[in-house]
Amino acid sequence: MRCELCVMDSRSPGGQIPWAGSFVDRVQRGIDAFYAALNTPVDSSPTVSLSVPTLVDVLDARRQIAPYLHPSPLYEYPALSELVGAEVWVKHENHLPTGAFKVRGGINLISRLSAQERTAGVIAASTGNHGQSVAYAARLFGVPAIVCVPENANRLKVDSMRALGATIIAVGQDFDEAREECERLAAEHGYRYIHSGNEPLLIAGVGT
Repeated sequence: MRCELCVMDSRSPGGQIPWAGSFVDRVQRGIDAFYAALNTPVDSSPTVSLSVPTLVDVLDARRQIAPYLHPSPLYEYPALSELVGAEVWVKHENHLPTGAFKVRGGINLISRLSAQERTAGVIAASTGNHGQSVAYAARLFGVPAIVCVPENANRLKVDSMRALGATIIAVGQDFDEAREECERLAAEHGYRYIHSGNEPLLIAGVGT
C-alpha cells in the first residue's frame, strides 16, 4: 500500500511545504511497518486473524456503521493554519459517543457477530479507548461484554466502560498482564475475544 500526500502552501516557492516530503516518508514507513506486523504471527490468541483489510473493507465498514454514528465534523482554524503554514482542517473524532475514533471499529465488528458469538459475549483487554469502543458497541447490540484492565488503568475510562454496561476485571500491573488474563478467560469460557489490533473488522472500522 502506498501513501500519497501533497501538502500545499501558496506562500512557499513552488507551493509545496519543504518538510512535506520527509513527512510522507515517515508516514509510508509507518504503513509498511503496520502491514509487516499484521503478517507476522505474534501469539496464539484465540480467534485472532492476521488478514489485511483493504480499501474495499473500509468502504464497506463505512456503510455498516453509518446508521449508528453521525459523520465527524471538519473545522478549519485560521490560527492553526497560520501556525503550520498550510490550510489545516481538524476532524473532530472527539464528537463521537466515546470521544475517540475507536468506536467505529467496535461497531463494525460487533454488528457482524454471529448469533452464537452474541450469546457467548465478548471480551477485550484495554487501558481505555478500545474497551470503551467494545463496551459501547456491545450495549448497542445487546451483547454481554467483559473488559480486562490493568489495576492502575485510568479511573475515568474504567468508569466510562462500566457505565456503558461492561463487566470490568482489574488484573495485572500492565496491559500485557491484563491481556493474558483476558485470553485465558476467552479460552476457558468461549467468549469472543476482541484483540485490540489484530482484527480486520476493527481496523477497517477505525479506517473510516
